[in-house]
Amino acid sequence: MRQRRVIGVRLLLATETRRPSGYRGSWPAVWALAGLAFVSEFNTDVAEPIWNKLVKWAVLAVVVTAPLVVFVARSAVLPEVLTRTPLCWIALWMAWTVAAAAWSAASVNGAGMLVMVGIVSCWMLPIWFVSVHGWDRCVQVLACGGAVFLLLGFVYAVLGDPAVAWDGARLSGISWSPTHLGRIGALTVVFGALMLTAARMWTARLAVCCIAVGLAAAMASGTRTTLLGLAVVGVVVLWRMRRRSSAVVLLSAILAAAITSATFGVSTFDVGREIAGATGRFEIWSETFGLVMQAPVTGFGTASGEVMFDEIARRGDLAWRAFTAHNTLLHVLLTQGMVGLGLLLAAAAGYIVAALKAPNPGRDGVVILLLINSATEALVEQPSLSIVALAAAFTAAANDAVSSRSRGTEPGTEAPAGR
Repeated sequence: MRQRRVIGVRLLLATETRRPSGYRGSWPAVWALAGLAFVSEFNTDVAEPIWNKLVKWAVLAVVVTAPLVVFVARSAVLPEVLTRTPLCWIALWMAWTVAAAAWSAASVNGAGMLVMVGIVSCWMLPIWFVSVHGWDRCVQVLACGGAVFLLLGFVYAVLGDPAVAWDGARLSGISWSPTHLGRIGALTVVFGALMLTAARMWTARLAVCCIAVGLAAAMASGTRTTLLGLAVVGVVVLWRMRRRSSAVVLLSAILAAAITSATFGVSTFDVGREIAGATGRFEIWSETFGLVMQAPVTGFGTASGEVMFDEIARRGDLAWRAFTAHNTLLHVLLTQGMVGLGLLLAAAAGYIVAALKAPNPGRDGVVILLLINSATEALVEQPSLSIVALAAAFTAAANDAVSSRSRGTEPGTEAPAGR
């Protein structure tokens, strides 16, 4: 009997990468995925100054070593999975990321190498996890992990240092900034909504709690792009799931809120001022274009963004200090040049092809949310939950496309949400 079970597991890893393997034996991988996704979002300034360096090195240790579970727990599935579209382009882009660390402006103090390893980790571990344990299990881990992370942020906002937990009236919690907190909250809402499709009652109740915590964090962060992304994802997903009356109601609510905000003028969401100035992003983009022209093909190297913007800050060309280009494509062009940007765009095109072969409203909703956020933030510059979520969604799309082709499913057939 045991020999049959071993053979069955080997066949699962070799041939079927979409079916969840269950809870047995997956807890080390669960903790590794949750640790990688949320420890990378942890603001080490939360620790007392005397412990700050110790906490920072502990965070780096988790981010760098968590992917070792890939090689400890049966990594035979990876070579075959990485040949699928769009993951083959992601693999090439990761190889270029590693190569770009060689000429990085941040490599003098080793920061470029550490960030490079963390970025690769945030791609590789979710790819392995979804391939072995399934998309549904990954959704549960990220939804529950996000809720716990956000709840700790709320507790710290009440009991901790207000100067760290708050940025004016906007909540940062234990994340790096209100923008990070808002994005984590939005992803928690989306992943929690995907959990609602589960048949088990306790899972559905847990999903409602995740949605409530995520929505509260997104609102408290005051991040406009994140709230806009949530609204758009809600409308698109409901429409694609043929719940068009619900989509119309949600769209009407969004329009009503926008009209109310424009009429009465809510200071926290001053739409006219933000659109006119984009909170300084137009100036950042202009300066970034000037830097890009200095190294258009290869860029300035992995993790070099902060170093380059420090130089701009010293010249006094920006009203406030920036760490990234505040646009994902523009930042990749700055750090990895046209080669890196081309590989990333090829991966995005590959995802579209895979998604057309095996549509999934929930999975595509995660990508749409991050796509909207990428317009104003650099999502792939540092190890983060955003990279983990993208890697998981891309892997699910690749595996679903292969399964759909093997079953002879027509491209227009809808897959169940959350699967």
